[in-house]
Amino acid sequence: MAESAVDLLLTTLRLRGDIDAADLRRRWAALNVAGLAALTEYEGCVLWLYSRLRDLRILQAAPPAFASWLTTCEWMRRVTPS
Repeated sequence: MAESAVDLLLTTLRLRGDIDAADLRRRWAALNVAGLAALTEYEGCVLWLYSRLRDLRILQAAPPAFASWLTTCEWMRRVTPS
């Protein structure tokens, strides 16, 4: 069964002490991220997700195009008022 992007997003963003970073890394590496950029923008959690993936040292495990999108300021221009 394919990993649910929503479930993985919620698991990643959940603040608790029992996070298994190795399991998250494996799950992010296998994730189909179709629609995830739009969802994170809509929910306003792009920066939080970026920070969380970076802090857990699993950002590099995310699919390359999604990780690249997270590390650019392109999304910041869309979510920051002028």
